[in-house]
Formats: sequence, structure tokens, C-alpha cells
Amino acid sequence: MSRESKHAMSGPEALKMRRGFLVFAVTALVLIALGLAVQAALTSNDTPDGNVVRANSADGVDRVDGAVGGGDTVGGDAAVMGPPSPSATPAPPVSPVTAPPGIITKELATKMVTGFVASAAPPSPGTDVADRLSTVATGAILTELENRDQELQANGWTLSGDPIVKSVTILNSKLTASPPMALVQACVDSSTVVTLDADGKPVGGPRSTPAALNLYSLQQDAGIWRVISRTFPNDPAC
Repeated sequence: MSRESKHAMSGPEALKMRRGFLVFAVTALVLIALGLAVQAALTSNDTPDGNVVRANSADGVDRVDGAVGGGDTVGGDAAVMGPPSPSATPAPPVSPVTAPPGIITKELATKMVTGFVASAAPPSPGTDVADRLSTVATGAILTELENRDQELQANGWTLSGDPIVKSVTILNSKLTASPPMALVQACVDSSTVVTLDADGKPVGGPRSTPAALNLYSLQQDAGIWRVISRTFPNDPAC
């Protein structure tokens, strides 16, 4: 190259070429940075198992397909949702025994006492005595059963087995009273009923309770007969 050409390239034209090269280099760097940013964003949205986050769901919460246990990912914490635990369903209340005011028969009394005994024992854990026996009992008998349930719960005990009503006899009645009243005697076989401790072992060792007579006072209210109290005769054998 001649001396004149070198002199010409060192002037304004050379400065212009250097500026063009710098613009080209900066533009290339910007494009490379943008490409890396896009790639990083796509990579961050991939889950470890290859599933991609779906944004802008109907409820505004991003969710991950295929999360463990079918759970949702919110704010980066995986919530594993298992099937709901089955809750204990208490037995439905026994149907009330109804009759016209001042009417009681052996059939009604038997149905009344049988329904009460079935509802009274064994108790359902966590249920209220008054709610459980609302259709068959009221008054002092509820307090008696509440005390029994509290004792069982305090000791960690449970009752196993079902008592059986073998017979019912109407001893006397005051059907013209307000409210109508009746006293019935029932032979109840509790030989299969056992009190168990927290380990499922009989309290006091295995034993058999013979059938015994129970005296139930009944009261009629708005046509419904209910047990209001219980006592025992001097000789309970039956």
C-alpha cells in the first residue's frame, strides 16, 4: 500500500469504520444475551420430570402437571393431596315410639325398651348422649349415661358386645296423668358386654354378667314415649 493510501485510511474514513465495527459488536452481544435469557426462562419452567408449568389457569394459580400425588405447586411448595380420611358416621337415631296420648301396650313398651337399650350401649366415641338418645330418652337417664361415658373416656376404656332384651312387662301405669307415665320391667342379658382397656383387654379379667331385671320409668310427651330413669329390683335375677 502506498504512503498516500495509508494517510487516507488514518483520517475520518478510518474513524467511521471503527465506529461501525463497535456498533456491530454491541448488537451481536445484545442478541446473544437475549438468546441466553430466553433459554434460561424456558429451562426454569420445566419440572424435574419434564412436565411444564401451565400459567394463567382459571383461578390464577400456576399448576404443575404430574405433581406428586396429583398435588398443586403454589409458590414453589408442592402440596401432596391424598384421598380424604374416612370419617366415622354415627348410627342414625332409633325411630321414636309414638301412640295416642295415654296409650301404652306391651308391644309399644317392648319396642320402647329395645330401642333404648340398643342406642344406650355401647356408646359411639365423640357423640353427645342427648343427641344420640333424643328419640328414646330424656331426663335423669341421660345424666346416668353421660357419667358412664365420661368414666370410659377418662380411663381409655371401651364397651364391646350388645345387650339383649329378653322380655318386657308393664308393672303399672298412670295414663291419665299429665304427662302419662308407665313403669316397665325388662330382663336384659348383658353377658356379651365386656369393658376393654386401652390394650383391648377385659378390665378385671374375663367374666360373664348374667341377665338381670331393669326397671324403666317411661314418660309420654307429644305422643312419644321415652325412658326417663332406671332402677333395679332387690332381686334382679331373671
